Amino acid sequence: KMRVVLLAEYIRKLPGNYIGILLPSSVATYLTILACQLAGKVPLMVNWTVGPRHLESVVALSQVQVVLSSWAFLDRLENVDLTGIEDLIVMLEDVRQQFSLTDKVKAFIRSKKKTESLLSLFNAQHITKDDQAVLLFTSGTENMPKGVPLSHENILSNQRGALNLVDMRQDDILLGMLPPFHAFGFTLSGLLPLLSGNRVAYYPDPTDGRGLARSIERWKATVVCGAPSFLKGIFKNGQPEQLKTLRLCFTGAEKAPRDLFDMVNSLDHCQLFEGYG
Repeated sequence: KMRVVLLAEYIRKLPGNYIGILLPSSVATYLTILACQLAGKVPLMVNWTVGPRHLESVVALSQVQVVLSSWAFLDRLENVDLTGIEDLIVMLEDVRQQFSLTDKVKAFIRSKKKTESLLSLFNAQHITKDDQAVLLFTSGTENMPKGVPLSHENILSNQRGALNLVDMRQDDILLGMLPPFHAFGFTLSGLLPLLSGNRVAYYPDPTDGRGLARSIERWKATVVCGAPSFLKGIFKNGQPEQLKTLRLCFTGAEKAPRDLFDMVNSLDHCQLFEGYG
């Protein structure tokens, strides 16, 4: 909470209504998203896999002026062309260097305030359920990408629907691996555990089946959400002993093949649910 408040103070002074976020599934990403919203800005989730033509279109449509990212993330990217936004990128590592001890103490004190007081401090008390909470973009496979603004009520309605259907337990731990630039990743893989009060661990690369299996073992994750190809990577590369804590798997974004159900059913303690379409 203190970090969100600290970052929100910086973000509120940035130009424009939209703040681009170019980050993978991680703790830092969701701290940045929440800081944007507290600062009265709308996070614009940037898809780094789509190429310069898409990125140039996103900038032209949104008029975004700043994109927050991280050296730790960008240095690991391979064969990615960020032409169109590279001049707008501000690194969070550089932002962190600007915070003084006074800034941190101020943020700590503010973080102890009640919600209403904190919202007033950032002039965010007037935000309604119908205001934009995030701006996502279609992949542009059919034509140029289209901006898709989601309201706070859109997201909360989705969360309520999920929690009414899914038997989440108090001790469940979710492994969030999906990139936040798609609705599935942004909502269920990212925000759901934060809003439901469950613990969550994040892993930045959904294509790394071995790494995901190790993370499930390390964090004793019980719930995982992902596209079928990502989940297959986990079950192909992970040993049963590594996956022994898994209880629920949720798949979407594309139709799940029969062999994925067979893989999951081979673990007596885990169930696969499909939410496609």
